[in-house]
Amino acid sequence: MTLDELIQFSIFVAAGFLIGLLLNKLVAPRLLKIAQKSKWAGDDLIIRTLTTWLIPWFIVLGVFLGWKRVDMQEKYHQWIENGIAIFYILSLTIMLARILSGLTAIRDTRSGKISSSSSIVGNIIKVIVYCLGILMILQSLGIKITPILTALGVGGLAVALALQDTLSNLFAGIQIVSTKKINTGDYIRLDSGQEGFVEDVNWRYTSVRVGANSIFIVPNSKIASIIVTNFDYPNKEYVFDISVGVDYNSDL
Repeated sequence: MTLDELIQFSIFVAAGFLIGLLLNKLVAPRLLKIAQKSKWAGDDLIIRTLTTWLIPWFIVLGVFLGWKRVDMQEKYHQWIENGIAIFYILSLTIMLARILSGLTAIRDTRSGKISSSSSIVGNIIKVIVYCLGILMILQSLGIKITPILTALGVGGLAVALALQDTLSNLFAGIQIVSTKKINTGDYIRLDSGQEGFVEDVNWRYTSVRVGANSIFIVPNSKIASIIVTNFDYPNKEYVFDISVGVDYNSDL
């Protein structure tokens, strides 16, 4: 690399950093203020997530344009292009996973409840998005993904047979979330008499809070197979009887 090429490369990298910094400090805060005025909190999440990647994206873009001005063998240019492509695919995958999983935990401004029932939805979304991102990276490197998918299918069958209890809890948790009969924050009572507020429904357990510092954990498959009384469904108002004793000689 000659001195002239080094200077050009440094200029492109510095320009990318400055552009990303200006967008991060000037444009992003204004967009965030506009988003905060809306009733939907999802746009705040999207803008915050995009903001974290503005500077790295433009720096890498500067690196790419700068290396284009450097005289070197074509294979090295190809390596750099592949590395930059992997970076962008990986960053977009992480950003998309954070946004989609974060949207499942946004609270409804009217009811104060979380729009999703639990963290299981966010975790499933993250796994799906990350798997798709990895497949896209392999595809961009010229690696055929068909044999990988075939191997995963066979391996998945073996794992499913070995983890029957875990998978039953997983699908029971998905059923609990999808039916929306039990949501995070609801006050429930099990047929065993235990009761409390639903803290979370993860991939294996449902956590129920009793009092201030106590939580009892129930497997999702157990929740799906027993009678559960939800005092907050379909709304928080419910009727109960109160026995009042009155003396027979009282004046009605």
